[in-house]
Amino acid sequence: MIRIGFIGVNHGHEGVFLDLFNGNHRHEGFPLLREAKVVGISGFEQFETWKELGKQYSLKVVSPKASDVIEQCDGVMVLSYDYSYAENYVDYHVELAIAALEAGKPTFVDKPMANQMKNIQTMFHRSAQLGVPLLCASSMRTDPALTYVRDHLSDVGQVRFARCTLTNGTLIGYGIHGAEMIQEVFGQGIKRIKAEAHGAVNIVHVDYGDDKAVILEHFPCQKYIKQLQVFGTEGALDSQNLEPVYPRVHYEFLLSEYIQMVKEKKSPVKKEDTIESHGIVIGAELSLKERRVVELATF
Repeated sequence: MIRIGFIGVNHGHEGVFLDLFNGNHRHEGFPLLREAKVVGISGFEQFETWKELGKQYSLKVVSPKASDVIEQCDGVMVLSYDYSYAENYVDYHVELAIAALEAGKPTFVDKPMANQMKNIQTMFHRSAQLGVPLLCASSMRTDPALTYVRDHLSDVGQVRFARCTLTNGTLIGYGIHGAEMIQEVFGQGIKRIKAEAHGAVNIVHVDYGDDKAVILEHFPCQKYIKQLQVFGTEGALDSQNLEPVYPRVHYEFLLSEYIQMVKEKKSPVKKEDTIESHGIVIGAELSLKERRVVELATF
């Protein structure tokens, strides 16, 4: 049994992840989830909450010290929630990820990895030095409807326009879903970013340096929307229209990829992809602040 430890938890994904690993609702189509179990949890806020989760899911270790959990597991998941606007939480990601990597544990860092590119580079640099795999990925990257759009992109002919729509959260913290959706379908090679604010709506122009126009829209809404529309010379694809046929079970896909990484000691996502996708949203924030086009090469 592969032993997983959660550290840095603060009311993010730990509940649903615990249920998928240790609960009674494991998806039958994901056998890798049955090969792993969470054995420990560590958080620096509301410790009584984590003690209750420990009892509920029969965890071996519940401690305010991340090191107590790290030493008892085979893989570590840093599950600090989206406080990307708060510098101390970004630093906490770096601190915890490096502690897990230095202990030799394949490490998952919840999105966003950081809101400064230098912190992302620091984590990947240490991962490469130690030869220990590191993963940060949006659950939307493995969404079945998005995968369908990617695999059937040729059906629309030459792509003219693509629109990715995300609602709620922060531009970095939630916009990273859209950044990874765009990159998963169209690949690497983004040249520059330009963002504009129209009231509560942020519109991010993602320039690949070719003939297609790609935009990321982010705004508050009473409903959570994660949608990619692609329009070409011979038709269109819409990920949201595919959801009844390809229901969202993306957490299962994401966690399965992580368990495979723990087993094989190799990340399923290239560091260059993670750096570029974060460059979209970090560049967008910079573009909004300084009202200019941001060249990704400057990162």
